[in-house]
Amino acid sequence: MSARKLRHRRLHRKFRKRKSLKILTVPNVITFVRIGIIPFLIAAFYLNTNLALGVFVFACATDYIDGFMAKRFKQFSRFGALIDPIADKLLISAALVMVSGFGIVGGVHLIPSAMTVGREFLISGLREFLAESGQDLPVSTLAKYKTALQMLAITCLLAGFSLYGLVLLWLSAGISVLSAAQYFHQIRRQ
Repeated sequence: MSARKLRHRRLHRKFRKRKSLKILTVPNVITFVRIGIIPFLIAAFYLNTNLALGVFVFACATDYIDGFMAKRFKQFSRFGALIDPIADKLLISAALVMVSGFGIVGGVHLIPSAMTVGREFLISGLREFLAESGQDLPVSTLAKYKTALQMLAITCLLAGFSLYGLVLLWLSAGISVLSAAQYFHQIRRQ
């Protein structure tokens, strides 16, 4: 085999191994739907808490569906890895602001809400900073559990299971701090 063909094969293999930069994959479109649902979620709070619950649960389901579709059809992309956590952060932050603003969460229980929203801004900024230098900060398993707990906490709060919702909210805030520390530790090692 000629050196030229060998070099061409190596380059082809190298580009195939990289994650795709495609934007309009099915999982990414579902993620865009989740972002587009957020204004409807906010409006639903003004109409009815049960409606807000339904819209929020639907938005959370899209998070599961886009992940399932990406794995099932192998439609992973660098853009999807970037936009999916941002969509989650937008959804969770909007929901926490609304449950706080409507008095579903109040008093000392505003602390985990503030911690969660603050952590989301911090990690998003960190990801953006690292992206400028060409580094990735993939979502950790702990952060995935944190997001699931946050979604469950908000669902419980909207469904009227306040005690469970508050316990899960505090627990998710604790995991938020741990996952942020995990990210900073990971960056320090690089």
